[in-house]
Amino acid sequence: QGRCSISAAGAAWAAPCSVAVIAADNVANRMNLRLTPARLGLARMKASKVLSGILAVLAIVAIATFLYFRTMTPKLELGLGYAARVACGCRYIEGRPLRSCYRDFEPGMEPIRLSDDPATHTVTASVPLLLHRKARFDPVLGCQPDRFKGEPLKVHPSG
Repeated sequence: QGRCSISAAGAAWAAPCSVAVIAADNVANRMNLRLTPARLGLARMKASKVLSGILAVLAIVAIATFLYFRTMTPKLELGLGYAARVACGCRYIEGRPLRSCYRDFEPGMEPIRLSDDPATHTVTASVPLLLHRKARFDPVLGCQPDRFKGEPLKVHPSG
């Protein structure tokens, strides 16, 4: 049987491995490091509370994100309609390449992407994965945005 070295409480000694295991077990008992069924249950309960806390935070973040996008949708629709109409004028009235139309955008419109359909003289402005709006060139009326499909804004008369 081999020899194992043991060190505990500042003392070190060599003993047969079976004795070393018993001594280490005794040191663990004295230092109260044993995992008893009660401690395992406490650890599971702590893990359960941590998991519940994480799920609660994720639920709050998901609800906040949903509410944010719900309140921002009308503004996003308005901005996309504006971008589509400006890009349509740039492309079909001025005859510039679509790539140069980004220069006409206001600051903060960087996430908007443009595409055009030369067959129908239509420009589409979109924020990927969220919304898109189109504007079509008419030789008589100029660039006209597509019909608004959302809820109209409510105007309250002042007075």
